[in-house]
Amino acid sequence: MLHLSNLVLAEKLTGAVLVSLVFCLSVILPVLIRVVFPRRSQAVLTWTRHALEAHRRGIGIWVPLVFGVVFLSRGIGGLL
Repeated sequence: MLHLSNLVLAEKLTGAVLVSLVFCLSVILPVLIRVVFPRRSQAVLTWTRHALEAHRRGIGIWVPLVFGVVFLSRGIGGLL
């Protein structure tokens, strides 16, 4: 049998759930804002959309760059 990792099943499931949650946040957060703040949600979500549109270039450059630096440093650290 081929083993891809040494993690136990509970750790694999926890990791899968956390990854799924992170990727679903773009849907979960607006829904939660709508449920928690029904009267102010439109203003908050509109402001968020405008902020993301205004800063999309910086987000598109800096977020991958930061993740790349983190992963690179962890990879190099793992080699040492």
